[in-house]
Amino acid sequence: MQMLARDNKRTDALKLYGQCEAALAEDLGVKAARETEQVYRDILSGGEAVAGAADKIAPPAADERPSIAVMPFQNISRESDLDVLCEGLAEDITSGLGRFRLFSVIDRFSSVEVAKCTSDALEIGKRLGVDLVVQGSLQRLQDSLRMTVKLVDTSTRAQKWSGQFSLKAVDILSAPDKIMAAVLPSINSQVESTLLERSRRKPTLAAYEHLLVGIKHLRGYEPDDNRLAIEHFEKALASDPGFALAMAYRGFADIVYHGYDATPPDILDAALALIRRASVLDPDEPRIWWLMGIALTYSGDLAAEEQCYRKSVDLNPSDANALASLALVSVARGKHELGLSMFKEAFRLNPYHPEWYWIDFGSMLYACERYEEAIEAFSHRRDPHVWVLCRIAACYAQLDRMAEAKAIVGKIMKMRPGFRLSEQRSGSWCAEDTARFRAAMIKAGLPE
Repeated sequence: MQMLARDNKRTDALKLYGQCEAALAEDLGVKAARETEQVYRDILSGGEAVAGAADKIAPPAADERPSIAVMPFQNISRESDLDVLCEGLAEDITSGLGRFRLFSVIDRFSSVEVAKCTSDALEIGKRLGVDLVVQGSLQRLQDSLRMTVKLVDTSTRAQKWSGQFSLKAVDILSAPDKIMAAVLPSINSQVESTLLERSRRKPTLAAYEHLLVGIKHLRGYEPDDNRLAIEHFEKALASDPGFALAMAYRGFADIVYHGYDATPPDILDAALALIRRASVLDPDEPRIWWLMGIALTYSGDLAAEEQCYRKSVDLNPSDANALASLALVSVARGKHELGLSMFKEAFRLNPYHPEWYWIDFGSMLYACERYEEAIEAFSHRRDPHVWVLCRIAACYAQLDRMAEAKAIVGKIMKMRPGFRLSEQRSGSWCAEDTARFRAAMIKAGLPE
């Protein structure tokens, strides 16, 4: 398992544990040794995968809350227009449950990755380390949709609760709230539902669909994805001009389209104004505050950026991406151990995280002058682009391992002949950290 984890094959490592555990129980009637169980837990939480970096960070306090994962809904009808709705409903339920501190909710990215491999609740529990799992399906029935949802105990596969909803098109938007109202009492029968009737106006279905498609494009890497994302966000707002989350994503999409910190000042100001307007329309939507924080990264206001991330995490403490962003700005503001500890928690909440986690984590470790650990984190990036290699070269230079630094520089110049550090952008780091990155890159031999 450790070898697989070090080769960045964590899913295979976790799968191997499940196979071995089942074989031990079936053939020998014994459980896995405590040491083996600990290796499994380390890999699951990201500790083994960091290979010496994350395990040196003080672990967060034990979380006694029930842990839960919401899996992508199954499209029983196999109609392509329901695929986006299946993904969107699961994401909304994940975000909604995370707002209530009764739960520790696994990030949607990890749930999607595990869903590709298995639908068995027991296996999901092992892979994600959760107590409960929400599974559901959508089926079209003439002019309505049937939604089936169940809450399953992952240790026994026992169904704790199930519900079936027949939804007309106008009712689909309230489905996540109905599910949460039923799931909450099932987890803890002593807890009365604290859900209040949400009087806030829901967006129209057309706007909702355009938002989901737009977000999907914004997360993509195809050449036309950012432009298509903007188109869908604009269609969402054309359908519902007061749809706050679509408004925030529309502003943020301009920053992505123009290259993040390369965004012209006037466009950055307009994007921030749009996101701020969205926060006034819907101040309880955590994703809006997260997007505002990212936008503020490129205005250089670290204090305001941190405040936005804190607001997002306060509203949804199980949002791993917002927590990772808060960790990053905390380190940038000099709160090194706090930031690293928070990022460790983000790894735990999102064990199947996207690769940008490793880049941010490595950059944080560099800022903390933990260069060997930073190299290990950066090395988890498959097919690293030039700027990741530049950071690795800087780490080697800081360690005075100049032969290795020169080898990386050679690789960079082969990938991009004519490369110059003058192309470097500051990203989300303060001037002091940016200067330290640059000085080490020059020391490594990269041309200015």
